[in-house]
Amino acid sequence: MALPSSGQLCASDINVELGKSAGAQLCLNDADARALAQKSSGQICYSDFHGKSAVAQTRITSVGRSNDGYGPSRYGYAGSGKGNYYHYEGSTTATSFGSISATTGIITSGTIHTIYATNYYNGDYHFEIATSRSSNGGWTSVQVYSSANTNTKYTVNRTSAGAFQQLNAGDSNPQISGSYRWVFAGVTNGGSYNHGSANASTIEAIYNLFTDAHLNGRTMYFDFS
Repeated sequence: MALPSSGQLCASDINVELGKSAGAQLCLNDADARALAQKSSGQICYSDFHGKSAVAQTRITSVGRSNDGYGPSRYGYAGSGKGNYYHYEGSTTATSFGSISATTGIITSGTIHTIYATNYYNGDYHFEIATSRSSNGGWTSVQVYSSANTNTKYTVNRTSAGAFQQLNAGDSNPQISGSYRWVFAGVTNGGSYNHGSANASTIEAIYNLFTDAHLNGRTMYFDFS
């Protein structure tokens, strides 16, 4: 939730937006505070935080990897030692999500590792978001669209996820060891990976956007709120 666009702001307001306890010590010069205020240098004051949200709009400016055996592409980064199917799309300190770095708050109290689409079997489509966050929260919805048609947007609500689960190193399926993921399944064939979540046609459409972006070099957009 964004901070108020006007009026008096308190340190507790900013702390809560940053995912910290209200009474935590706040230094406006800290990196996370400057990122929230969108002021990388110079004097910073409370008014710089008006209307700002720790949940950033994530604009992907390059297509992700492909051909992992399950899906067309994915975006983001895996993190050191968190490999197998999910590889670096950028270093953990670089701008893995276009202009948004891997450590910038895309969601509150957590980092997004990867955003990906898969087709485990014919018609068993998944849209999945992997995160460092260990609890189900930090965002409300995400709009997915591409530069092919920025007017056609597919909205997925976090609460429609069929599963929020930890990914373990021993899993036989694609994984990021020690991370978590939201699973949005759009199963049309009753496959074994059916988590029963968001509308099947929406998830299939998102999968097709990923495929088109990879094949034709489209820009993908993921707008979190």
